[in-house]
Amino acid sequence: MAIKLNISDRQLRDWKANKCSFPGSVANFVKTKYGLELPLEISAKKDNWHVKDAARKGARRRFEIYGDFGTLEGRIKGGTNSIKTHKIRGTGFFLVKKIKRPRPCAKLAEIIGVLIGDGGITNRQVRVSLNSKTDKLYANYLTNLFYGTFGISVSTVNRNRQLSIDLVMSSKKLVNYLNRKGLPIGNKIKQGLDVPRWVNNRKAWQKACLRGLFDTDGCTYIDHHLINGKVYANLGLSFTTYSRNLFDNYARILRHLSFSPTQTTNKRVILRREREVARFFKEIKPKNIRHWNVYYKFLEEYRSGYNGTASKAVVSQ
Repeated sequence: MAIKLNISDRQLRDWKANKCSFPGSVANFVKTKYGLELPLEISAKKDNWHVKDAARKGARRRFEIYGDFGTLEGRIKGGTNSIKTHKIRGTGFFLVKKIKRPRPCAKLAEIIGVLIGDGGITNRQVRVSLNSKTDKLYANYLTNLFYGTFGISVSTVNRNRQLSIDLVMSSKKLVNYLNRKGLPIGNKIKQGLDVPRWVNNRKAWQKACLRGLFDTDGCTYIDHHLINGKVYANLGLSFTTYSRNLFDNYARILRHLSFSPTQTTNKRVILRREREVARFFKEIKPKNIRHWNVYYKFLEEYRSGYNGTASKAVVSQ
């Protein structure tokens, strides 16, 4: 019978002596093969009926041997040993980093502008990509801005082949916070990237957001043209984006701040009037030195009244 049931003879003897239960398939086999009915006092139980009782008995026995393992001291000891084990094996686990959660302010608005421009967020990271040649000083400025605003360290990743430098912050809490403040997770263009509404509540926040946008996706350029054999030059500011919503709102904010932007294409917004360009630098105060370098070059070469003394203070702004 043991061979036919594919079990050991000892198992069969334990069933016969009522030391343990046996499957219903065995009862059916005995009934069919030998025509034997089971006793009337037999009871049927569901699968894994014994697990809960066995776990309770195991926990009780473990407590008798080791004592209460749910104490604070026990958890500290277990956590310490776990960290040691991870170090030995070269494994690890995610730690939820604490961050500051500032209320809406100019610094947060500027960061929003930066991330809308050359940044983005994934499920676990916040990243800003900059030019490794022209934006080195600006990268240092942003590192301090992020740390001062959120209290989180910034990792720097140099990608020499692409001539780029990435500022990376790994924090699920920071991602969730920025998402609640209006930044989409993932592909920002497909999700209708735009300036969050709360930025428009104050002009100071609008200016700060424009600063972040212009420092990352903006361009300061000198437009040369020849008239009657004489070279003339004009200074211009342009902002380019593939998001229609952002394109419209960037121009709208400029108009709200009494600027006169023009739209040459459906992707680029331009400031051409020299007085307004000068006022933009005075009021918006870009932090990326590459914009100021072009601005001061224009003044030195084409505006004789400029003495060049102001350029020394730009780096520290």
